[in-house]
Amino acid sequence: LLPATVEKRTKAGVRSPAYPVLDPPMPGYVVTKLEASGPGIPSRNTNYRYGDYRVNTLTGRSFGFGFQEIEDVERRRWTTIRYLQTDGLVGNVASSNVEQTISGKRVLISASNSRYSVSHIDAAQLPDGFRTSFLRARLEETSSESRDLMGILISRQNDVFRYDGSGNPVSIRSVFADG
Repeated sequence: LLPATVEKRTKAGVRSPAYPVLDPPMPGYVVTKLEASGPGIPSRNTNYRYGDYRVNTLTGRSFGFGFQEIEDVERRRWTTIRYLQTDGLVGNVASSNVEQTISGKRVLISASNSRYSVSHIDAAQLPDGFRTSFLRARLEETSSESRDLMGILISRQNDVFRYDGSGNPVSIRSVFADG
């Protein structure tokens, strides 16, 4: 069953610009709540939320969820993880943020971002004429920052990666900064 917006577009003969990638209902189960306790151990509760599930309808390939939110109830902490949904990069983390509740207000205490690239490598042609290509993912850059419980910057780091023609890392440049 397709979402109504997609059905309307295809009935009119015009497909969504994202077609054949759609956001259908998730076919399966996911963990939405975890409760842990034991004798003499305080209870711990964690809530999970997922979104932006994508599927390529031509290949049947799942691109997975676009994000996951994790709430640590006792610590009053939220973590949001965003995932890449691109061929060759599916499941890689694009960004993550951690927020802490302080005096009723959510404060960003940690953030990280990653940038990737994908290259296509053609394989040798087989005698029957079949040829395929491989996708090579490369981590190009990462950045992260940490903040104190008032949201004041403590530290920042940026890493840039360079590769040779075979995809081997040849240099990593890291820049560190204090708040």
